[in-house]
Amino acid sequence: MKLPLTLITVLNFSLFTAIILLAGCEHEETEFSQFNVTVEGKGVDCGDLYLIKVNNNLEGLYRITGRESWQTCYAYGLAEKYKVEGKKLLVELRAPRKSELYACTTLGPGYPWVTVVEVINATNE
Repeated sequence: MKLPLTLITVLNFSLFTAIILLAGCEHEETEFSQFNVTVEGKGVDCGDLYLIKVNNNLEGLYRITGRESWQTCYAYGLAEKYKVEGKKLLVELRAPRKSELYACTTLGPGYPWVTVVEVINATNE
């Protein structure tokens, strides 16, 4: 039995669409890295996001951000109680998901973004 050309076209299109959707799914990060950071203050151009300076494990930071020579990052998911300039934190960070990113103005430097998974320890020094 021969299938009509339109049915074959529909099946091919459906298969192609399914492959694209599966390949386009975002990989969810399950491993997080710990970092000692210092809260630097509110960023100039990304709403309520605060900047953090990573003080250790810079190679791990570069793997997360994909950008070398940046120690300061926007910290998505940083809880309000930790948004205090100079506060020292031990945090778990990961790369942000697409849903966590949004447009910023271009008034300040284009800092890389990280997502704060958990604050493990906090001190005021």
